Amino acid sequence: MIDLVDPRPFDPCEDIPLPVVQGIGLAFTPPTHEEGLRCKYDAGNYQVAVEAIVWRTYEESLTPDALEVDINGHRAAWAW
Repeated sequence: MIDLVDPRPFDPCEDIPLPVVQGIGLAFTPPTHEEGLRCKYDAGNYQVAVEAIVWRTYEESLTPDALEVDINGHRAAWAW
């Protein structure tokens, strides 16, 4: 069996190639990890924060015991 999916998420501090970082002028100091998948690049006069987005469906975002209600507080027709 071959594992085709990398379970490690994209890390903006480690996975952005150095030539790209140099090309936009952010290679003066090493990037610093911040909360979550956020990375801060500091070029002295300006700073850039890069954050990876984890794509998932709406259903995957809900907890198993979540209920969906409409604006009046009633259960939506398609909620489980």
